[in-house]
Amino acid sequence: MTVRPDPLDATQQALAELPDLVVISDPTGRLIYANPAAAEMIGVPVAELMAKDPRSFPIRLETLDGKLVPLEVFPLGRVLRDRQRVDREEYRLVRPDGTTLVISVSAAPFAGGGFMVSARDVSREKQAEEALRSSEEKYRMLVEASTDAIFLETTDFRILDCNSAALEMFGYSKGEMLRLTATDLIPPEDIPGLEGLSAEAFAAGGFRIEARNVRKDGSIFPVELNTRLFESGGQKFVIVFVRDLTEPKAAQATILERERFLADIFASIQDGISILDTELNILRVNPVMEKWYEHHLPLPGKKCFQAYHGADRACAVCPSIQAIRTGTAAMEISPKTGPGGIVTGWFDLYAFPIFDRGTGRIRGVIEYVRDVTARKLAEDALAAEKERLSVTLRSIGDGVITTDVEGRVILMNQVAEKLTGYRQEESLGRPLEQVFRIIHEFTREPVDSPVDQVIRTAGVAGLANHTLLVARDGTERAIADSGSPIRDRDSRIVGVVLVFRDVTQKRQAEEQMMKAEKLESLGILAGGIAHDFNNILTGILGNISLARLLPGDRAADRLVEAEKACQRARDLTQQLLTFSRGGMPVKTTASIGEIIAESARFALRGSRTSLELDLEPGLWPAEVDVGQISQVAQNLVINADQAMPAGGTIRVRARNFIRSAAGDDGPAVRPGNYVCFTVADEGEGIPPELLNKIFDPFFTTKEKGSGIGLTTSYSIVSKHDGYILVESAVGRGSKFSVFLPASPEKLPAWPRAEGKLERGSGRVLVMDDEEAIRELAALMLRELGYEPLAVESGEQALDQFRRARLEGRPFAAVILDLTVPGRMGGQETVARLREIDPAVKALVSSGYSTDPALSRYLDYGFAGFITKPYDVQTLGRTLRQLLSP
Repeated sequence: MTVRPDPLDATQQALAELPDLVVISDPTGRLIYANPAAAEMIGVPVAELMAKDPRSFPIRLETLDGKLVPLEVFPLGRVLRDRQRVDREEYRLVRPDGTTLVISVSAAPFAGGGFMVSARDVSREKQAEEALRSSEEKYRMLVEASTDAIFLETTDFRILDCNSAALEMFGYSKGEMLRLTATDLIPPEDIPGLEGLSAEAFAAGGFRIEARNVRKDGSIFPVELNTRLFESGGQKFVIVFVRDLTEPKAAQATILERERFLADIFASIQDGISILDTELNILRVNPVMEKWYEHHLPLPGKKCFQAYHGADRACAVCPSIQAIRTGTAAMEISPKTGPGGIVTGWFDLYAFPIFDRGTGRIRGVIEYVRDVTARKLAEDALAAEKERLSVTLRSIGDGVITTDVEGRVILMNQVAEKLTGYRQEESLGRPLEQVFRIIHEFTREPVDSPVDQVIRTAGVAGLANHTLLVARDGTERAIADSGSPIRDRDSRIVGVVLVFRDVTQKRQAEEQMMKAEKLESLGILAGGIAHDFNNILTGILGNISLARLLPGDRAADRLVEAEKACQRARDLTQQLLTFSRGGMPVKTTASIGEIIAESARFALRGSRTSLELDLEPGLWPAEVDVGQISQVAQNLVINADQAMPAGGTIRVRARNFIRSAAGDDGPAVRPGNYVCFTVADEGEGIPPELLNKIFDPFFTTKEKGSGIGLTTSYSIVSKHDGYILVESAVGRGSKFSVFLPASPEKLPAWPRAEGKLERGSGRVLVMDDEEAIRELAALMLRELGYEPLAVESGEQALDQFRRARLEGRPFAAVILDLTVPGRMGGQETVARLREIDPAVKALVSSGYSTDPALSRYLDYGFAGFITKPYDVQTLGRTLRQLLSP
């Protein structure tokens, strides 16, 4: 049953909100009502007012000029005595605390007895009027400050004065305006409707209406006219206030349109909406709510729990009740059930309190209901999919890590946890580098994050060769991996998936297999090497023996040939070292074009095969071991020459190459800058079934050779973090392509100048345990202009170094043999020398290119290196570079 509100209660609630004093009495004069404004204006609580006779209120009334007014004269007395109505009489009210107010009082008797008195505080208005009368300047300032147009007119509406706002509003100058009448500012068609207002103005002292005015340019606009009649010096005048209603009218129209728009929105929202009062009565619902509960229509007027849930009372956890009690929104997921209690749907229910802007009190509740059945089903499907994904990831034998685009870990499988030593729970949100720590096997430097490579290239990226994963406990594992972008439906990259595996055992097995193959093939290799060295030694011994017998230039020619044979022996030795010991590169910044051209020409000496060189201008430098890359170029050219027994043309080409994205078509190399050189022949080609074996140790299809040339080349290029690829077709020849990482921003260390001696001066200390090398080094140094001193151990080198400094004849450079059996070698010696002189310039010399002291000589305190065997040109060039300022 709907309870209708009591009209008296509604009236009292309305009076309670008024800012004016209101008191009501019964026929005996006893107060039966006083509103809160009365208590505030008089300064006495309502309960105390209700207990007093109105004529005994603790107040004093005065006229505006300060004369005391008895209550009999006050409107209250006249209403009680004469039963006459009093309208808007002004008095000064002195309250119990001594404060005063200027009030405008109205009183009226009731037909059945009793009265009602209302009073308004007009203190501020009176103060404003007094201030306006006290100063013409203040009056003018106020008038000019007004945004409304203000006119001073005669009673026949001739314009006597106006403010600046009037001139701006109507578009006239001051002179033009003073020649007009008020009717000139009214559209002619509106004048008949305004006739008679002047009489009303004289009778009532003024009026307020909405009308239309016209500007000088003829445009018509809505206004509010507020007129006031006053008398000065025995003459009557009219003040007219004009307010432009263009914007308020537009705003009002906007508000109406907005209300209609909001109503349309309310009706078009796809979720259910209910508006309730604080008693949970439904006041309004949208069509969606009506559709959901069409069997309970009409919904307004019913309790929400009755209409929506068929309950007799609200549940204890009702979100709307919580919103009313706590002033905050509540949320609940409510299942929708069908016959037999089977869940058929889910709803999200939100409740928000509605506040009164004036009082801040809660006036009602908005319930917002969303059908989330589809979302719940999708979440269940997603959970099932995640479970399947989790099972799949646990079954994968490789480690899997996914990250967001910032490189923070999102997911890890169990293999990844085992390899990294981190659990998924503690890794979530951490940067990948903290969990997946990878370094280069030889340099020990951190490797670039594969996530950064994938994001930068937007394609698949793999790790560089010789990458180690350092686990949480410090365990190092050789790994191979690939990173791929994770894309959303719009193909935007939202993350990266990294798949990696432990290849440590595989590498160890491969190394063991290679060792076994080497042992198995040692006999073949020994025979081939012995054959090659016997040929070389024959050339050396034969030419030297002839040189001893021949005079002059003929002897010199033989010695030149013996030197060439020695160089071939050196190259063969380096090739064997690289193949058998791993030959770590000793890198310098070099011009690849010069190395390739020189090596190709040298390899084809005496051959009937022609060479065609095509070197792109401006080739980038690269960080390489000059000797090893020269060996690669020579091996590839010799291989091409042997593929054409009847002769032909070998085409050697070099160019700069940029790989932007790993997913693009092109060579299978990582993104980056490369110098690429190719060696192509016109031979018979390689059968497809043999292509994948050409880099295997000792594999060869030629009658001559040991089968280690391509294997050595592959090893060298791999240690330079490069790639060597082959293309071949039977009957059309073969082409080998070598990609070496380029350093475009660097310059070659120094140009190679063959045949020219780089001379110098100064004392040079040589330490080597081989007497023949000491004597030969001393002879070379004298020929180059230096003053040598040779010793056989590190202890002797330290002694001579100290003595030279004491004598004032210090050594300009020191050449130290790296390995001295049973004595102090070069590594310990240079450390002791740096204690004596931190600026010592020392070269490390060794025939073992595998020692890290050559590849990272700066880390061990050396200023440079020179590998054995070396000739006088190499020694001169190395010393000149070392001693250059």
